[in-house]
Amino acid sequence: MKRLALIQPNSAFVSESIPLGFGWIAAVLKNKGIEVKIIDASAAYSRYSDDDIVRLCKEFNADAVGVVFMTSHVYKAYDLVKKLSELKVPIIGGGYHVTKFPNEVLSRGVDIGMMGEAEVTITEIVDYLNGKMKIEDVKGISYKKDNEIIINPPRPLIQNLDDLPLPDREAFNLSDFARSEKEIKNVMSTLITSRGCPFECSFCASQKTGYRFRSADNVLKEIRQVKEKYGTRNFYLVDDTINVHRKRLIELCEALKGEDIVWRCNGRFDLMDEELLIKMKEAGCIHISLGVESGDDEVLKRMHKKLTANIIREKAKLIHDVGISQTLNFMFGFPFETPESIEKTIQLIKDIEPYITDIQRAGLLIPFPGTTLYEEFKTQYNYDQWWLRPEDFMTEVRESDHRPIFKKFLFDDLGLINEKGKFFEYSDEMIKKIKKGMRTIDHIVMKRKVHALNFTKSKFVEKAIYMAMLGMIYSSKGLYNLNPNIERKVIHPLYYSVRRNKYYLKNRTY
Repeated sequence: MKRLALIQPNSAFVSESIPLGFGWIAAVLKNKGIEVKIIDASAAYSRYSDDDIVRLCKEFNADAVGVVFMTSHVYKAYDLVKKLSELKVPIIGGGYHVTKFPNEVLSRGVDIGMMGEAEVTITEIVDYLNGKMKIEDVKGISYKKDNEIIINPPRPLIQNLDDLPLPDREAFNLSDFARSEKEIKNVMSTLITSRGCPFECSFCASQKTGYRFRSADNVLKEIRQVKEKYGTRNFYLVDDTINVHRKRLIELCEALKGEDIVWRCNGRFDLMDEELLIKMKEAGCIHISLGVESGDDEVLKRMHKKLTANIIREKAKLIHDVGISQTLNFMFGFPFETPESIEKTIQLIKDIEPYITDIQRAGLLIPFPGTTLYEEFKTQYNYDQWWLRPEDFMTEVRESDHRPIFKKFLFDDLGLINEKGKFFEYSDEMIKKIKKGMRTIDHIVMKRKVHALNFTKSKFVEKAIYMAMLGMIYSSKGLYNLNPNIERKVIHPLYYSVRRNKYYLKNRTY
């Protein structure tokens, strides 16, 4: 085996940055002399069909193909595997869904499943395919033998992340992700400085995974490499939680001082303090994304957030006072929520609105496999293995293969009005309250974006911008309902021209 194609299947979501997992796999395989071709069908400018992917694999003369399986769109990966089978080469599956459901994936056309972290496992699979290793000796995989599914012993987590080579960004086809020098800088801005999360949020698939981190010197080496090659100076550290290990984060901040960069990250409220935030700001941190989910202490307790509404109020103000902008994440539709608890969430949103930059609209709760919430309610609400029933649970139009612009601004009520997309049962009063919460967030998001676009202090101009954006949003919704492809061709160029507006880029705070 000399050539491996790594494939991200098509989905309704657009990748606006490179998938770093592929970059790490490409790097370890390059060290073994294996040529890698990355085909990301969800990249902003690629949108390859399944037939396109098969054609590209043939042109590459791939000796094997690797496919990522995401639970929310696993049915698309299974469709792709059927097409890839005509290549008559081994199909290797990886990703969270393979780790959780190796039997399911193997029964649908995959030859070898990788469970857990892939960097070491993929090199041993290559050795097996090249006749240098027995498949029984490869840890962390599942495979078929004599029509029987075999699951080998698990592979331990990689404890020293510094042992890995830096992700190979040159392995990506940049034209799939970016069309300008500025876009290339943004595409290359993501970094992962740690893996895993020690917390137990009941809705999160990363709960209680082994937390490990790279050294500050190792992270700095990658940042300098990306700065030199791509000119990137605005980075996004996409770790699940950047501030799990306070001492380590301080060491990282000390290393980043003087690097002439700015960076964003994801963090937890309860682990923030003034001294740490000041050090983060001095090191270039300009924005933090934080999970809130609910404003009701009882709901927060049920989801094991280990937060209270008062802690959120206190820390949101502290982050604002230090001078770092913040985006907060909310989620609606937990089976133990009540109309009263959603009113508390709405009140919390109003209380902290002066301190925040933006709100991420997570929408209705999706019970992902591997979470305690999924296990707790799957029998009661009959959603077990919902990913195999996309016609019942997916609100996206399957043929459109893109996310319409209006969903970036407005919650989609289809999941509330219809059975499709609704995992739990809600009373009429609950639906009314959830919509109220969604509209509260929509209003704040619109205000923030309009303010960033207003290059004057005129209220008349601000109102005109607001009306123009509303027109774009509802045109997007109307065209999408008429024909998703028309919406993409007409509205997407308009939206991204707005995003590249120099006043918007200057005035937004992250």
